[in-house]
Amino acid sequence: MKKKIAKYAQQYLPLFGVLLAGVIGFNVFSYDLGARMAVVIAMAVGYVSWGIVYHHTKGDLQIAIVAEYIIIAILGVTVVFSLLLRS
Repeated sequence: MKKKIAKYAQQYLPLFGVLLAGVIGFNVFSYDLGARMAVVIAMAVGYVSWGIVYHHTKGDLQIAIVAEYIIIAILGVTVVFSLLLRS
């Protein structure tokens, strides 16, 4: 059981690190809309990169999986941008 938890922690800690850095950056640059947008794009790129590396190490990387990660990242960026630009 401990090996399983350690295996998953090793795989998912980089993702949590990217997302945590993004949330911190989003809050630090609360005064600058352009910087917030850059942080959101950086988070999306980090998410897609993590997904590609994760599936490559598992040995099941396919174009469909990469496309799925890109589509989810674009959806997330679109939602956050629409919220940031609504006022």
